[in-house]
Amino acid sequence: MIGLFSMVVSFVSSFAERAMTDIMQQALPDVLKDAPLSDNERELSQLRSEMESRQQDVELKKRELELRAKISADNLRLMQQHHVENIDLKLKEIQANYDAQHWQGILSRDETIEVLKQGQQKNRFLILLSPPDVSPSCPLTFQHDLGKTLRSKVKEFVEIYYPHNSDFPVQFFGKFFKSTIFDTEAAQLESLLSPIPTAVIFSDLTNKELLLHVHVWGMMGGKISLSSSFEWKSEYKKLLAAGNDEEDALDEIQDAIVQTHKLLGGFLTDLYFLQMNPFYEPQLFKMDKVVYPAELTAQLLSQLQNLQQQRRVEYEQLLLNKGQQKTVSELPKDKQINNLVFSEHTVIKEQFEEFIIIEGEDAVAIDTITGLIWMRLALGQNWENNTAVGFPESYSDMETVFLIIEEINNLCNGDWRLPTIDELKTLIDKNKNSEDYYINANAFPNHGYFTYLSSTEHHDDEIDYEAMAVMGLELDMRAILTVDFSDGSVAPIFPAIAMMSSVRLVRSIN
Repeated sequence: MIGLFSMVVSFVSSFAERAMTDIMQQALPDVLKDAPLSDNERELSQLRSEMESRQQDVELKKRELELRAKISADNLRLMQQHHVENIDLKLKEIQANYDAQHWQGILSRDETIEVLKQGQQKNRFLILLSPPDVSPSCPLTFQHDLGKTLRSKVKEFVEIYYPHNSDFPVQFFGKFFKSTIFDTEAAQLESLLSPIPTAVIFSDLTNKELLLHVHVWGMMGGKISLSSSFEWKSEYKKLLAAGNDEEDALDEIQDAIVQTHKLLGGFLTDLYFLQMNPFYEPQLFKMDKVVYPAELTAQLLSQLQNLQQQRRVEYEQLLLNKGQQKTVSELPKDKQINNLVFSEHTVIKEQFEEFIIIEGEDAVAIDTITGLIWMRLALGQNWENNTAVGFPESYSDMETVFLIIEEINNLCNGDWRLPTIDELKTLIDKNKNSEDYYINANAFPNHGYFTYLSSTEHHDDEIDYEAMAVMGLELDMRAILTVDFSDGSVAPIFPAIAMMSSVRLVRSIN
């Protein structure tokens, strides 16, 4: 049976791989993204920071597991609220849909309504198993026993790994349909049960192969429709050639078909709960290693692990973003800015020490200490993919700089200007960043290695400015104070001579 079971796992893995292609491209549900940072999430973030310095603390790890369980419960409640609203609408329209679709000969209207009502009570994944459409040319044991065996064995599997009293239950129906169904009925059923995450599994059994079909909806904005075939007749002949009698060989083929349905149903369920909850632990990880050897199911488990890792990375980033998002009024009093020109409810996207980034203005950083608004870009750079790209431009004369600033202000009706040397000095960070610059690299990415111009002139008694003016060099040869962020120093330069002077603009907040 090991060889046949290996073939079963390979068959299900082919289904799983195609399903994962679509699912991996989908992000966490918007209902989780839009929810504010909860007390449990806030405590988990704080705990993670503490754990970095206390790696071996057992109590902290225990508390982390408790918080993850609570956050899972919170996420489930959010998703359930979302489902309840959609189900209310569906219950109001189901009578008209039911009559129009002529479902009387296929499924019970009362049972359909009951399924929807149960979906309002607890978030669950629904598996509907249609009776297999068995050809009259198939062996009698398939015609008489396969449907009943499938129904009872898959139900047993579900109750072991996804019980009704768990946080992640499956509602299994093996007699939901009064007769066999196909693509059309599966698609129509989606219109009735669209608010309930559901997998419909239906199959055709000919005298040569099993044609298995899956139609799934509710996968966080996506759905899956897949079909594949299993040539049971060729495997049956192999079993006979290996010395098995006809009855035993047919029993093994039937068992393989049942195992296929079990693994597929379990995989789809784990896929759904992982898709919406990053702390969910797939139940297939807990399968009986005697019945389902890990070396054979490794591919299935690997695919779930990949999705689990992706979802947790996304959720960690979501936690970080939630923790950084706050309104100006939520800042500590010593960090608030008087006469802020933005709305009091303006959302702060990020905060890097004293600098805050306003949502929707990625290229603007506000210094909460000085009240100055800085361009995150140096002149000559562009903003792409949440960072500054390109090298800062260098300028050889102040006239060109002033003309560019005037053009920028005309385009945006702004009041951008060169900073004074005292303002520019406030950007000097005493701690070098990873690029060896004395500036906050998070607030001002891709800073460049240039010195930066201020608007403050430097007068040196040893320079004969009057003689320079007579020579017509007053404009181009004025000494200007600059900050060199490679070492944090302040020095005068002549822009016409020092070609490596760049510009970062500023404006006042009031």
